[in-house]
Amino acid sequence: MLPRKYRVQKKDFPLIVKRGKVFSSPHLTLRVAKIQQEKQPPSPHFAVVVPKKTAGDAAVRNTIKRKGYESIRNILQQEPLPSLHYVFYTKKGIKNTNFSVLQKEVAVLLKQARTNT
Repeated sequence: MLPRKYRVQKKDFPLIVKRGKVFSSPHLTLRVAKIQQEKQPPSPHFAVVVPKKTAGDAAVRNTIKRKGYESIRNILQQEPLPSLHYVFYTKKGIKNTNFSVLQKEVAVLLKQARTNT
């Protein structure tokens, strides 16, 4: 799990959906938005959303979320990211993908977001 300072707060989700730019890959959709935070120092914020349609079982949804957050954590250790809010939405085929494919897709989406934001 990511530290709390890197997680998106619930109150920010409507703004991200409303203002965010969208980037897609075969298993993920990324929404990126810049939201001003007065109380927190500037740092990137992340969320991984796994709908019940994607994986009906809660244990499977939690496993997918853990894999997503782990891939984000690995990328954060390698390179700094702009201070934006990033929300990853999973798609139906993600249940059958392995961690390396997920990590590559997250890296590609973050690279797209960095160049187009």
